[in-house]
Amino acid sequence: MDIVKNTTKKPDRKKYWLLGLVGLIVALVIVFTSRFQNVTYVANASSILINSVQRGDLQVTVDGYGKLTPGDIAVIGAASDGLVREVRVRAGDTVQVGDVLLTMENYQLVQEQQELKLEVSALTADHSVNKITRESELLDLTTEAANAEIDYRDVKLTLDAQEELFSAGKPIVSRIEYERTMLTAQKYHQRWEMQQDRISKYREVMEAADNAENARLGQAIGNLERVNTQVKHLSIKASVSGITQEMSFSPGQQIRQGDVVTRIARPDDLVAEIKIQELQVNNIRPGMPAIINTRNSQTKGHVTRIDPAVIDGTVLVELEILDRLPREARPDLNIDAVIEVAHVPDTMFIRRPVFAESFTSGPLYVLNDQGDIANRRVVQFGQASSSLIEIVEGLEVGDRVITSDPTDWLSHEKILVR
Repeated sequence: MDIVKNTTKKPDRKKYWLLGLVGLIVALVIVFTSRFQNVTYVANASSILINSVQRGDLQVTVDGYGKLTPGDIAVIGAASDGLVREVRVRAGDTVQVGDVLLTMENYQLVQEQQELKLEVSALTADHSVNKITRESELLDLTTEAANAEIDYRDVKLTLDAQEELFSAGKPIVSRIEYERTMLTAQKYHQRWEMQQDRISKYREVMEAADNAENARLGQAIGNLERVNTQVKHLSIKASVSGITQEMSFSPGQQIRQGDVVTRIARPDDLVAEIKIQELQVNNIRPGMPAIINTRNSQTKGHVTRIDPAVIDGTVLVELEILDRLPREARPDLNIDAVIEVAHVPDTMFIRRPVFAESFTSGPLYVLNDQGDIANRRVVQFGQASSSLIEIVEGLEVGDRVITSDPTDWLSHEKILVR
């Protein structure tokens, strides 16, 4: 009897396992290919900055740096030429009105002072002598005029008597004697008038001589006062109280009249001068509030002046300090300042990318949920501060955005971050 054997083959499980593995790999490849399709650049995650879009009130500020400077500086100049003998203060010293800052010597000036003193003394003595002499001569002329008047009046009495007798027809006085007396009276009267004229003319001469001598004496006194002032100013003193800003002279140096010796600043009258980037200064206006940071404390201020010049890409902005000056405040102290430009309520904003400017549009790379793919998207910007910028259009709250400089991958629509 023949036995029939069952020839059915067992299923090949290894084959099925290989098929499943191949299918899984194919699926992964498809998923990977679809997900990373069009990725043309790979960015290093450790070298980029990523920030999220937020919503809230945006305080638009502009940052700057600078220093405290005196609001009112007194310039102390030399009023005389001289050689520095002693320097009594240095830059940064506190001085009071009248304190001696520096002393000089000038032997020629001192010699000129002595000569002018002698000249003034001599002119004063000469003027006194000449005045006494002229007064004596005037007295002599007055005496002569008085004698002439007496002589005239004496003869006039005789003439009046003779005229009365002669008119009465009395033969006591002859006609010849009468006319001789009349001539004598005319002579004395003329001499009296001449003496009076001499006195009048001499008074004019006296006045002219006095004026001339007084002018010469006044000129000499003026020169002496000028030199006395110059000698006095060989000691240069502080005209105001404050802190000396500089002192560049040393003993033995020559100083010319008009040279600036030092500058004195009042420690209670300081302003903040800060430098603002040229592109950010357009939004700043006088009167805008500011916070001034001295690194130890903060104080309030506001914008008072914006310099029209641009130097090295920055503009100088002056801030008036409104609060009481901090204890550490002094001229040339380095400071930071934040100017409040605007307040935008309930808006979207993000940490400001390095290339983003206010009221412009530009590309940003927005990360996907996994954070490994970033797609380029055009974004409309609004108000901007030094560190934040408003998002007007193109992003949503919570979007994660690359805020680093995108120059290296700016031509790529999609990049891989790993």
